[in-house]
Amino acid sequence: MSSPVRILMGIIGVTGCMMLLMAGFGMPDSMNGQVTDSYGEDFTYTYRVETTANDLPALKKELPDAQSIQSVSTRIYPDDGYDYVLNILGKGNYVNVQTTDGKSISDDGVYVTEGVADAAGLAKGQTIELLVSRSKERYKLKISGIIHSSVPQGAYITEKMWKKMDGNYQPTILMVGDNVTYKQLDQNTKIHQIISMKEQRKVATELVDSLESIFMLIKVFAILLGVVILYNLGALSFTERRREYATLRVLGYQKSQISSLAIKENIFTTVVGWIIGLPLGFFIF
Repeated sequence: MSSPVRILMGIIGVTGCMMLLMAGFGMPDSMNGQVTDSYGEDFTYTYRVETTANDLPALKKELPDAQSIQSVSTRIYPDDGYDYVLNILGKGNYVNVQTTDGKSISDDGVYVTEGVADAAGLAKGQTIELLVSRSKERYKLKISGIIHSSVPQGAYITEKMWKKMDGNYQPTILMVGDNVTYKQLDQNTKIHQIISMKEQRKVATELVDSLESIFMLIKVFAILLGVVILYNLGALSFTERRREYATLRVLGYQKSQISSLAIKENIFTTVVGWIIGLPLGFFIF
């Protein structure tokens, strides 16, 4: 008779193996996918330039296609204990983040990212309060959508909506396209810093690549976990059931029939472990 404890141990071992394998193979692809989505789909600017609030209006006239953005530290209530970034978007076409239901940001409220919504238990249609850094006033706004975006985690609102709430809009960042060269931007005395989308994507990709050794270690441990546990459980099963096997032989069972009993038990353990491990592996990454 099969030992329930041994089968349970086998299922736990296979489940852990499957979870680690999915994390080792899936997390790099997931992280690279986030980099591609963030720098190329969610944001489509070529250069991100920083200036002062005083120089920005004049610089905006020199770069008519640019889109301004102001990012400020904000505490969101209901509070999960963390500060986030509130991104106030000026008019333009370089921020194309989408909500989970496929809609774009509009002038009808505030939008929060999935990470913030999950952490604070927020939902579309809920009214929240924003406490902006260096301000004592709380802004009450309705959540108009949950943004499917990985970086940066926080909230988004349009310039028009922010001003409607009597918020102070003083951006120091402009996003520009490929209609202007790096040399032209570098020669502009109003610009203090230039960051290219290409460089941001490169840095993010290098960060993911630097973790490859860790992912490889996870894969190796996952395979070792599965092999060692299943081998030991198989050996233990054979040791514990030698008398049962001998009895079956006396009763006329062939070796192949006896072997099939042990194989069926291992298959059952493995399949159940896979069924449990697959959803848990998806949950991890």
